[in-house]
Amino acid sequence: MDGTRQVLHAAVDGGLDPVVHVASTLALLPSDHLTSASPVGAPHGPYLASKAAAERIARELQAQGAPVVTTNPSSVYGPHQPHMGESATLVRDILRGRSRIVFRGGFGVVDVRDVAAAHARLFTAGLGPRRYLLGGHWIAFAELLRTLGQVVGHPLPAVRIPAWVALPIGRLADAAQRRGIDPGFSSAAVWTVLNHPKSDDSDARQQLAVQWRPTTDTLRDTVAWLHEQGQVSARQAGAAAGTQWRAAGTPPAAASGR
Repeated sequence: MDGTRQVLHAAVDGGLDPVVHVASTLALLPSDHLTSASPVGAPHGPYLASKAAAERIARELQAQGAPVVTTNPSSVYGPHQPHMGESATLVRDILRGRSRIVFRGGFGVVDVRDVAAAHARLFTAGLGPRRYLLGGHWIAFAELLRTLGQVVGHPLPAVRIPAWVALPIGRLADAAQRRGIDPGFSSAAVWTVLNHPKSDDSDARQQLAVQWRPTTDTLRDTVAWLHEQGQVSARQAGAAAGTQWRAAGTPPAAASGR
């Protein structure tokens, strides 16, 4: 919170226009349906709560008329994650057979290249405070595994569990993390999957002239990059191994569905 407050206030006091604050859809959860007008939420756990706290600071400045622009991406996937963020790690672990438990719910998946394109179009002065959702395509957790199976060319067996079992497993994962063991997920991750609705990105798509490439393409390029980096074997990457992905570029107009 303090870091966000200091940086945003310094930027506004310095006369910068616009000041872009990259937040997350997590700051708006729980919600039945996400839009750019959705209120700040009260999400589960300290990490998600920090996202909501930072969002409030940005909105306070917007309410004062400061030219602060907030973006709320959902889960960002795609190739070239040099720090192996949680989305790349999840895909890697699924392909390795480490993470094959699924339960009801889902989340938004948006391609990092499309997120970059959206942000590149934000830097026009004089437009005042604005908010944009960059939610991409909502996908059920179980469908994520099925889509990855299509990408690699062979099914990825999964174990489906009820939500009432998933939540205590998440708490056990938290306890393991506190002991230096990384199970690859947390209670916050479980809560997010159970409470993340579809989002209305129409403001971003219309005003920033962006569109979201199909989730299948995003996951294929993610797997291809993981294989390039030695994070998954050729057998685990399957049909996606050797795919030539592009670092940037606009997807074709027809590529609008998942």
